[in-house]
Amino acid sequence: MRKEFQIKTKGTLDLSLLLSLGAEPLGQVSQKDIYLSGEKTWRIREESGQFVFAQKSHDIGQKARVKEVSEKIISKTEADRLIKSRGVRVVVYKNRTLFRLNESVVALDEVEHLGDYVEIRSTNEAELFRVLEVLGLRKSEVIKESYL
Repeated sequence: MRKEFQIKTKGTLDLSLLLSLGAEPLGQVSQKDIYLSGEKTWRIREESGQFVFAQKSHDIGQKARVKEVSEKIISKTEADRLIKSRGVRVVVYKNRTLFRLNESVVALDEVEHLGDYVEIRSTNEAELFRVLEVLGLRKSEVIKESYL
């Protein structure tokens, strides 16, 4: 299990800003996130024909979203079994453009029916807010809600 620190803002960033800061492009992906019904936050992410099952703890962060996350790759058969047994709470479709900036990953997300977002993930909270500042974003713009 790992600890995941993340912050998110509504809107997008100019790619030239990221590149001028030395961000390394990591590529683009399309993701389908299937949030399963029930009290626990269980998600199946389908990306490039691969299925990843994630269990997330409740948010324990004060300023950033902080969750303990456990992930494992599962088969399509196992994904279908979980969906059938638990039911689907919601499905979120997004296109994500990823960059590495220092110790963080910056994702530019285009989320169907919700709009554009900038998500920053890191191994520690201080790094998140340092990157937020470097990108010219304000703490007051941070939202804690998930796409769920």
